[in-house]
Amino acid sequence: MLIKRGVEFNIQGRIDVHDDSLIASGCVFVDYDHGSLLGTNRAAGRLIGSTHAD
Repeated sequence: MLIKRGVEFNIQGRIDVHDDSLIASGCVFVDYDHGSLLGTNRAAGRLIGSTHAD
C-alpha cells in the first residue's frame, strides 16, 4: 500500500502498517482516543495519569 504525502489519519482504535507499506513524508497519524481508559469513550473515561478523583 502507498500512502501519499499530506494524508492525515484520525485513529480512534487501531491501525496496522505492514512490511509492504510505504508512507510518504508529511503524513499525520493522530491518536484520537489517547489518554483514555481502555474500553471507555473519551467523554466517559477518566484520563490515565489524571490527578482528579472521580
